[in-house]
Amino acid sequence: MKSVQSPLLKVSSKAPTGIAGFDEITDGGLPRGRTTLLVGGLDSGKTVFALKFLAHGAQHCREPGISGASPASDRQPK
Repeated sequence: MKSVQSPLLKVSSKAPTGIAGFDEITDGGLPRGRTTLLVGGLDSGKTVFALKFLAHGAQHCREPGISGASPASDRQPK
């Protein structure tokens, strides 16, 4: 017996971020089932991006999520 997958049940391999324009240029969002590391300088929008993505996932996609951060330091290691 051959299995046929309905196009209506197709699950995307991308998780939409809900951020205008970003999902379009990434062809659907961030990869599902993978960790995504946001890297950038001070005030580049990393925290805002992460919180918008997590809020969209929780509100519209019923997805769990977690955010982690490390404190910024101006001191050089000794």
